[in-house]
Amino acid sequence: MQILDVSQLVELYARGERNFPGISLVNANLIEAQLAEISLPGACLSGSNLSAANLYRINWVEADLTKAILWRSVLQNAYGVKVNLSQAILIKANLNGADLHGANLTKADLRLADLRNTDLSGANLSGADLRYANLSNANLVGADLSNCNLTGTNLNQKV
Repeated sequence: MQILDVSQLVELYARGERNFPGISLVNANLIEAQLAEISLPGACLSGSNLSAANLYRINWVEADLTKAILWRSVLQNAYGVKVNLSQAILIKANLNGADLHGANLTKADLRLADLRNTDLSGANLSGADLRYANLSNANLVGADLSNCNLTGTNLNQKV
């Protein structure tokens, strides 16, 4: 199935379709989209605007969201192994419980993001802005946090 544009994706989603592997919607406008439990493995959404979108339980394994805008988006329990969010804007995004192990978050803007209980093991967060983000109980084993801004970040871990 080939998706030609955002309106077609939204229409198919409304009809109950949830699986869109490998779609390419570069620079798409999906502001406030309601796409909970959608599956976008290997998709290319680089430069897309997903501000305030509901992407609860999204499957975006190995998807490319370079420079995407996900400001205030709901991404709880997202499955994003090896997702590319390099230079993405995730200010105030809710990623509580997401699986982002091996993800690329180089230079991502995660200010005030909710990353509680998130698996960031092996993720590349070098140069990311994590000011006042909540990383409580996040798995950071093997994550690259070099050159991150961690001012006011909550890094509390379970003992």
